[in-house]
Amino acid sequence: VKAVADFGYQTDAENELAAIIAAMFATYLPIAEQVLRSNATFPFTTFRNALRRAIEPVLVKYALEQAVREAELTTIGFDFLTMESDAKAWAAAYVLSLVNLLSDNTATTLQDVAQRLRDNPDFTEEELLAWLAIAFGEQRAEVIGITETTNALAIGTVLYQQYLTSKGVQTRLVYHTAHDERVCPICFPLDGKYQGEPGFRQPGAHTGCRCFLTLEVVKIKASDYAVLNLPVGSTV
Repeated sequence: VKAVADFGYQTDAENELAAIIAAMFATYLPIAEQVLRSNATFPFTTFRNALRRAIEPVLVKYALEQAVREAELTTIGFDFLTMESDAKAWAAAYVLSLVNLLSDNTATTLQDVAQRLRDNPDFTEEELLAWLAIAFGEQRAEVIGITETTNALAIGTVLYQQYLTSKGVQTRLVYHTAHDERVCPICFPLDGKYQGEPGFRQPGAHTGCRCFLTLEVVKIKASDYAVLNLPVGSTV
C-alpha cells in the first residue's frame, strides 16, 4: 500500500507557527532595544521559557495531525493517547534543545549589535531596528516556522511508523521534496528515496528545509488487518 497525499496543509502550518513566533519576537524587540540603550542584561531565561511555551504545543499538534493523516491513508487506526504521549515526550526534549540554540543565536546577535553601536555612536533608530531584526524580525520567525514544521511533520510520520511496527506491520518511509524551484542541492537527490537506501535521511537536514515523508505499508498479515483496521484515534 503506497500512501500519497496532498501536502498543501504544510504551508498553512508553517505560516501559523511563524506568526506565533513573530508575535513573541515583537514582544521582546523593545526589551532588546532598551537593554542595548541602557547597557542592561537581556532576560534570556524568560525569553527561553516564552519560546518554549509558544513552540512546544504547536509541534505536538503538528506531529499528531500528521500521524492522523498517515493513518487515514493506510486505514490503520492507532491508540491516540499513546501517540499523544509519544509526541509530547519528543517535543519536550526537542524544544528544550531548540530554544537553547535559538537563545544562544539571539545572544550572539545582541553582542554583535552592541559592538556596532559602540563602533557607530551616531546610529539612527532605523539602523538599530534593522540590526535587531536579525534576531527579532519576521524573516527569522518565518525560517523557524518552516524548519520546525518540517521537523514536527516528519516526527509524526515516524511515530506512526513506530506504532505500526509495534503491531507487526512492516512499513518504510519515503522522502519527498517540495518539487519546486526552491528545492536545494542537498535535498534534490533525496527525492523518492526509501528508508534503508543509501543517503536516506529524515527531513530537516538544513535550516528552511520543506521536505516531508510518506509511509508505505510493505507487509501485513490478512489475519492482523481486521484487528488493526480501526477508526483513526481508536484505543486498542
